[in-house]
Amino acid sequence: MIAPGALVMLTPVVCGVVFGTRAVTGLLAGGIASGIQMAISSSNTGGAFDNAKKYISKGAMDALIGKLEPNCISNGRVNTKSSQIFKAAVVGDTVGDPLKDTSGPALNILMKLMAIISVVFAELFMAINGGRGLIGPYIRDTSVVIMPQAMFDLPEVAAAGPVSIFAIFVGGAVLGMGALMAGQRAMAPPASMVKSVALKEPLLVARAEGAGSTPMMGVRSAYSPAAF
Repeated sequence: MIAPGALVMLTPVVCGVVFGTRAVTGLLAGGIASGIQMAISSSNTGGAFDNAKKYISKGAMDALIGKLEPNCISNGRVNTKSSQIFKAAVVGDTVGDPLKDTSGPALNILMKLMAIISVVFAELFMAINGGRGLIGPYIRDTSVVIMPQAMFDLPEVAAAGPVSIFAIFVGGAVLGMGALMAGQRAMAPPASMVKSVALKEPLLVARAEGAGSTPMMGVRSAYSPAAF
């Protein structure tokens, strides 16, 4: 854990000392944006793995286990925990628990720690070449950007304020989430299949009994114990 902790604590300091305050601003913005996405993905993925194990443990897939693994049937009862399906769910839960209980929530601390360290060392960053970092004397000042009017034939664009930057950030986030939802909607099975198959019995059971095509049709034509 020393290396990840050092990476989080030293990155803002090194970035601010070497590249200046503007680079730290970009680092924090990127850390927040990527950290939120990773935290949500980790929590959802870990919860799915954990719920899959609980779903199988309560006997919801005993019918499928009895068909695919007859050796798990004893005295007319299905021994769920001795099946390969349950063992695969246990392996998934071993990965899922750290994702939803430790890795996902820890990213919140990561974002806070990077921001706090940047604020603590802000005075040091500003003391180095006026906040331009150690490379400041070697780069041209680009605080004022002039658009070449002859090339673009556009009026001079004023610098964007905090409100404009926030609006752009929110607009990009909404656009990205809309595209994600549209892609998930396009990949979803037809509503008729969901009503006739998915709500009546587990998808794996329906697929093993030869139900209609599903998004996993191309994976295997039929399930067998070797698949697990």
